[in-house]
Amino acid sequence: MKEKISAIVIAKNEEKMIAECLQSLSFCDEVVVIDDGSIDHTRKIAEQFTRQIFSPIDKSVGYVEAVRHFALQKAKFDWVIFVDADERPDKNLAAAIKEILENPQAEAYKVTRKNFYLGNHSWPTVDILERVFRKGAIKDVNWQLHTSPSIVGEIPVQKGYLNHFTHQNLSWMVDKTIQWSTIEAKLRFESHHPRMTWW
Repeated sequence: MKEKISAIVIAKNEEKMIAECLQSLSFCDEVVVIDDGSIDHTRKIAEQFTRQIFSPIDKSVGYVEAVRHFALQKAKFDWVIFVDADERPDKNLAAAIKEILENPQAEAYKVTRKNFYLGNHSWPTVDILERVFRKGAIKDVNWQLHTSPSIVGEIPVQKGYLNHFTHQNLSWMVDKTIQWSTIEAKLRFESHHPRMTWW
């Protein structure tokens, strides 16, 4: 019997990006949106696609860990895929995920994310991330920066792309850099990263 999957989207002030993201997840059995205190029309737009919209309550343990863990609790199905508001699975990736659910051969799967900077489709870079998995496969939920949990065991890479339309403009890029710099600095300090020069 085909298994079912919940798509989880965490968004804050993503009114320009959220609609296309949620449209791209129509192949999933459920879409859960975690609205992290948006003050624009993100929530109103999301309501056109799903009734499963929640806001996190306790962030005392850290932003990402609290929000990601909260999202997993809200997801109805055993399989989940994490997608950011500026990401869209292409048709090949959607088809690959459907095949996985027909007959899973692993507990988690990696996807190839293609990053498009400043809206430039001729200048992509690629990275590979763990984004599709059974909830029970997660061994580490201390996620600080990205939506990739730690999972033990071999993790196959699926065909298709998760298209990531990052850094839409320079001012957006500066805002995001400022937003995440404190978290990244804290992670480096706690991991005893070698001292860095000022420049």
